[in-house]
Amino acid sequence: MPAFQPVLLDAIGGPVILIGTFLLLAVAVTGVVLLVVFLNKRKKK
Repeated sequence: MPAFQPVLLDAIGGPVILIGTFLLLAVAVTGVVLLVVFLNKRKKK
């Protein structure tokens, strides 16, 4: 069992890290887009 643990951690860790980075990127992009839209709305008023 202990021999398989690092393999399991690698198998689980890879996708989790990828999904984590993707989510962070998505949140960052969404934040920037919302900020730009918000600033544009303020300029129009």
